[in-house]
Amino acid sequence: MTTEEPRVTVGIPVYNGGASIRATVESVLAQTYDSFEVLVVDNASTDETEAVCRALAEADDRVRYVRNDENIGQNNNFTRVYQLGRGDYFRWMGDDDSLEPGYLEACVAALDSDPSASLVSTYQSHIKPDGTEILEEYRGPRPSSADPIERLRVLLKLMNGSRYWIDPVYTLIRRSCMPSDRPILALRFADQILAAQLALAGPYLHVPELLAHRSWAPLPQGRTATAQYAGGGREGLRPLVVSSSQRLLMMNVLIRDIGTNADLTIVQKTSGTWVVLVYGARTAVLRVVRFGTKRLGLLARRLRS
Repeated sequence: MTTEEPRVTVGIPVYNGGASIRATVESVLAQTYDSFEVLVVDNASTDETEAVCRALAEADDRVRYVRNDENIGQNNNFTRVYQLGRGDYFRWMGDDDSLEPGYLEACVAALDSDPSASLVSTYQSHIKPDGTEILEEYRGPRPSSADPIERLRVLLKLMNGSRYWIDPVYTLIRRSCMPSDRPILALRFADQILAAQLALAGPYLHVPELLAHRSWAPLPQGRTATAQYAGGGREGLRPLVVSSSQRLLMMNVLIRDIGTNADLTIVQKTSGTWVVLVYGARTAVLRVVRFGTKRLGLLARRLRS
């Protein structure tokens, strides 16, 4: 392996992940593909994360450990991991996630076979805090068309479906397709914005094998990140209003990106704007229906009691 110029960076932003980070890193080190680095960026953890990661880096030169002087927030730390990565292909990974040994070999081969592709996904299970593993193998249309607006339409429709169908940010991404050197914005739906930007940049590839496992994400890191996800919990009207305002910000970013994209024609820009507006309307209707259904359910239970 050439440690100076790895083809792939697996970037792990971590905060107080001392209990899980070793197993996560070891799942990457066990890959059958060898031209990679594991980059761990510690967001000023207060537990044993630093000691565990320094020991891993000393034991294997494929592991790089960087510690922030202070907690810079979750989204900023995700961006810093990306900025410090050296590979032409990049993947974010949670500090309690894992990869199957053949993950990188299969995904690198897929991206190498199609230089136009922006990323490659695989089937991915989701593990709940109680250990329950959920796998939904979506078999419908994916954002793989040669038409960027069609890719965007399919992606946004997918993101209105099950949360298990697609998780584009936790995939192997071609660095040259990233929108900028700051791909994760300080917004609640920054991951979905990036997913849409990558869909505009190139087709999504998919390897139909279960090669990755995701755990439920930890709480946001620091007061800034917490404010991004504010809403007074999951119940009531306030989280609905906060989420809706953040969704409007997301739509504004996407419409701006479409309008300034020099690779799109006027017709494509108009069509893309319409796609985003339809997505926003569909999302709003679904949110209101879910909110209303939940409130009616609560009311019915109170009446029965």
